[in-house]
Amino acid sequence: MFKIVLLFYINLFKLSIINNKIIREFMNNHQAENIAIAALQYLAAHETYFDHFLASSGMEAAQIKQAITTVDFQISILDFICLDESLLLSFCQTAEIEPAEPYKAFQYLSYHN
Repeated sequence: MFKIVLLFYINLFKLSIINNKIIREFMNNHQAENIAIAALQYLAAHETYFDHFLASSGMEAAQIKQAITTVDFQISILDFICLDESLLLSFCQTAEIEPAEPYKAFQYLSYHN
C-alpha cells in the first residue's frame, strides 16, 4: 500500500512540474495580475456578484484597496470567478478573453506565490 501511495505522490509531483512549465510558457505575473484586477472590476460593476464575493471572503469593501496588491487576494478573486461557470463566462465575454485565462492566471499565481 505504501508503494502505491508513494507512486501516486511522485506522479502528482511530476504533473505539477509539467503544469508549472506549461503555465510559465503562456502566462506571466503581469498578465495574471491584470486578469485578477479585471475580474475585481467586473465584480464591482455587478453588485450581486460583488456582495456575494465580499460575504464569502469576509472582507469589507474598504479593505479591498489595500488587499488587491496581495497575491493571496488576487488568487481569491480568480478562485471566486472560476467556481461559477456563468460568472466565469460572463466575465470572459466582457473582458474579451478565453474562459481558460482566469484559470491559468489562478494557477500561475498559486504556483508562484
